[in-house]
Amino acid sequence: MTDPDASDLRDLLHDAVSDVHPEPALAEIRRRTHTSTSARRPGRWLVVPAAAAAVAVIVGGIALLNQTGPTPAQVGGPAATTSGTPSAAAVQRTLAVYYVGNTSQGPRLYREFHRVGVPSTAGPVGTAVKEALRTPNDPDYRTPWPAGTRATQTGTSADGAVTVSLGNSSTDLTARPPGLSAAEASAGVQQLVYTIQAAVQNLQPVQFQIDGKDTDTLLGVGVSGPVSSVSQLDALALVSISDPAEGAVVHGSFTANGVASSFEANVPWQITKDGKVVKNGFSTAAGWMDRLYPWKTAPIDVSGLAPGRYTFVAMTDDPSSGEGPGPQSDTRTIVVRR
Repeated sequence: MTDPDASDLRDLLHDAVSDVHPEPALAEIRRRTHTSTSARRPGRWLVVPAAAAAVAVIVGGIALLNQTGPTPAQVGGPAATTSGTPSAAAVQRTLAVYYVGNTSQGPRLYREFHRVGVPSTAGPVGTAVKEALRTPNDPDYRTPWPAGTRATQTGTSADGAVTVSLGNSSTDLTARPPGLSAAEASAGVQQLVYTIQAAVQNLQPVQFQIDGKDTDTLLGVGVSGPVSSVSQLDALALVSISDPAEGAVVHGSFTANGVASSFEANVPWQITKDGKVVKNGFSTAAGWMDRLYPWKTAPIDVSGLAPGRYTFVAMTDDPSSGEGPGPQSDTRTIVVRR
């Protein structure tokens, strides 16, 4: 392998674990590459990652799964959007960036993958947070942070917390802005915590500052000490789509993947046009209940659909038949072409 090839391989493997909310990774890889004998429900299927997934991510554009789900289907591919203009001194990285979205259980976090240039003289934290403070690619997501908010990583504290300084020349970041709910403000703080932890690939807590000085509150939320991430089941949307990306062009067939915690690991999906369901099916996640697990569909045939814009929807299963808060969902606009 030549040196450039080795560099590309290192980048690919780094991107494959760019969003770690850890459990032992080796055990997880072994578990996922072992053929499952789980029972299938009628009309549903179990997707089992191939043992060669680590090779396929390089040569076939197949996502290598980590603890919280797949990274972009391929580096620079449809799930990794490019933001900003890279400089000569920047190193291209794929970063997991979290945003707030609506669910049947209130505001929760969804994830996008952004291919960005990270200054070679700095770590990825500052770049990742800057991405989180910008407008997301998916119009269903948002950031509750006031326009003009900036962020800089200032170091690591003595107790191991990642220190990040925020600032805004026109808005008081300590107080909750008018019209912003307490739940939305809390989600906004966790948005940055999850984004930072994904960037450093570690569950280090985050010590927030404003203009280089420690603060007791952010958006009205208490942050007097290092802030840890709350559990996935409390912070994240219970289903999200990693691929396809918003606005992806598909033809013939495509596969979708993401993460979910859904009843009995069932992840229903639909393709809709003008509010009408034109195709539907199910996928099966690798687990459920305790955290979010990866799911991936079998190839979805769209060759019979007329060219145009459609909406792909992934959902959690709803065993309550509507008596509870209802299913959670995530959507992507896809463009079908012949």
